Order: sequence, then structure tokens, then C-alpha cells
Amino acid sequence: MQVLKEQVEIKYTNRIILDVGLCITFYDFIDVGDPFLYPSEGSSIQVVRFRMVVFRPFIGESIVGKVTKSSKEGLHLSVEFFDEIFVPSSLLQSPSVYNPSTGLWIWKYGENQDMDFEMGLGEEVSSCRRPTVPFDACMMSSSVLV
Repeated sequence: MQVLKEQVEIKYTNRIILDVGLCITFYDFIDVGDPFLYPSEGSSIQVVRFRMVVFRPFIGESIVGKVTKSSKEGLHLSVEFFDEIFVPSSLLQSPSVYNPSTGLWIWKYGENQDMDFEMGLGEEVSSCRRPTVPFDACMMSSSVLV
């Protein structure tokens, strides 16, 4: 069973599967079929059904990440285990404006200038929709089993 687990992890861990998400790690076997030996081959082949822990956030879910790059097109974010998150400018909290002199996005919260939030490089950003929720209160909860 250990060899089967290792083969599943080699094939799927740290890979993005279309309509599934980012495979994080192996969870368990649901069904393990009988091994087949083909003539003139030195290995066996087994059909297995298994579950994996998958990162698949849903639309509108709050995720805490750090800004790694900021451009007029949007923000590049990083979470602890994944660095390839891009948020286009059209999906940033409204109203947000890009400051070309600093190269950073600014969320214009309220009418008062004291309430603006600058999204700087290396700083945590989260997608809280309600102003009553503090930014550090948003937790990532998107690991699911498939």
C-alpha cells in the first residue's frame, strides 16, 4: 500500500487539475483493485480509487495572502503553500485605484482619506467584504476532500 500511496503522490501532489483544484496531499484509499501483470513487463498495474486534500476556494471566499507583485493589471498574491494567485484589477475591492508613482493599489474605503488602505508588497491582504470584520480575522478554510 505504501508504494501505491507514493505513486499517487508523485502523480498528483502539487498539481492543478482542471475543475478540481490544487492537489495538496494524499488522504486515503477508497478502493484498491487487483494487480495485473502484463507479459514481458516487470511491474504490476493496479486500478485504485482514492481521496486527496485539494485547495479549491469558491468565488467570494476570504483568503489571507501576501502581495508579491503589484501592477496596473492587478495583484499577485502568495499564500503559505501556493504562490501563483493573480487578482485582476476588475475584481479588487471597489473602489480601488492604482497609484503609478508608487506602483501600488489603494482601496478608497469611505469618503475620508484616513480610511484608505494601501496594498503594499509583502503585506497581508484579505478579501473581507464587510468593514466590521478586521482584516486579520479572515481565515483560510478551503481545503476539501474529493
